[in-house]
Amino acid sequence: MMKMTTAAEGFNEIRPIGFHEEKLPEFNPDWLPNPYRDYAAALALESQTTSDIPCITMLGAVSAAVQKKFAVSPKEGLTENLNLYLLVGAKPGAGKSTIQRKICRPFTDYEEAHPDTTLRVETATHRGLLNVMSDNNGCIFITSADGGILETVGRTRGNELDLTLKGFDGDEVKYNTATCGNVIIPSASMVVLALAQVDYAKDFYTKPLLKMRGLSSRFLPSFPGSRDHFELDSPSVPEDVKLKAHTRLAELISLRAYDDPDVLTFTPEAKQVISDFFYRIQEDDRDVAEMLEMDFRRAYGHVSKIAGVLHCMEYGTVAGFHEISKETAENAVRIMDYFFAHARFAFNSAQREAAISDASYLLRRLEEIADESESAAGALSKRDFLQRCRGYFRQKADSEPAFAELEECGYIRLRTVAPSGAGRPSTIIDLNPVYFAA
Repeated sequence: MMKMTTAAEGFNEIRPIGFHEEKLPEFNPDWLPNPYRDYAAALALESQTTSDIPCITMLGAVSAAVQKKFAVSPKEGLTENLNLYLLVGAKPGAGKSTIQRKICRPFTDYEEAHPDTTLRVETATHRGLLNVMSDNNGCIFITSADGGILETVGRTRGNELDLTLKGFDGDEVKYNTATCGNVIIPSASMVVLALAQVDYAKDFYTKPLLKMRGLSSRFLPSFPGSRDHFELDSPSVPEDVKLKAHTRLAELISLRAYDDPDVLTFTPEAKQVISDFFYRIQEDDRDVAEMLEMDFRRAYGHVSKIAGVLHCMEYGTVAGFHEISKETAENAVRIMDYFFAHARFAFNSAQREAAISDASYLLRRLEEIADESESAAGALSKRDFLQRCRGYFRQKADSEPAFAELEECGYIRLRTVAPSGAGRPSTIIDLNPVYFAA
């Protein structure tokens, strides 16, 4: 059978099953204060990537530098540590390793100047994480560009996942085992920056057990696209731009972490921005919250944390002497909307994969029918067709996403026909004559 790919009247233009061009929002460097904004934008140009990876890596690095040094209080009775869990799923060759290494250089410099101190790890055992946190005032920065840390933070054996959950929430960690000994951390704090291959990141983020335990709702995901245009020679990051960002980050790293950190507060206008976000997402982003099984208060905490990190980016070591501004709160909301869009993409992709597999099966069966009838075009009852596919779907409703995929990709057209007398309407499958040509 010859497969042509032009459009037929009344049908969508034919395209491969599973081919969906979904334009996700790109992280805007203008959402970050300087000197980090200029550094992230310059790194994106140098590495010829979109701005997502350098901006989110910058966000994670500053979060790691200020955890348990500053906290944020968006409303009376609620205080949030400034630690973030960030997940970036990108294609090979996106520059993940190089960008991470350059941005995190101040952490390496600090560890080299203080040989007995470990601030960040790329992978570790459960015992190793506890030891590092015990020696570092309960803090740890877990980051890697190969996705290996997802296995570290996502372990579900025994109580190992509890450490990752408590490390986000700032809870007390107590262990007394033969391998770890007696470990007590009054207020645990983790920052996770996971840069992984896109499929691995999506599989981790949508894993049912991790969603059920609440880990997925703690991560903020990004799935960057590719640049539309590349250059043979890209400009290097200006030395003064890099120096300003590294110096500001190094100053934050050198501050001491406490169980009772300085608490940042919002101006009344900024507090209103965060409050408006909380009520808006209950209407506009309920689908994402349900996908993640995320309490809306968790999202409120996320956006407050982001606002606190942005504030520390702007004011550095004197952040405690200033209130969080309305502009900073608005940028935090823009960043949270960005993460929500990428979270929606991840879960929709996971659901679409099953539909793609089922649609491919249905298309093969439709091709068989078209070959048998030796007709370039035709129509058949959807009910009769499903009878020929008996045993593949557990119930009729399971086939609907696959039919929707075939119709969207231009292979079929579904129409409802009213009964001639008593009875129920029937659904007819029209075969695209351009594709199902003899």
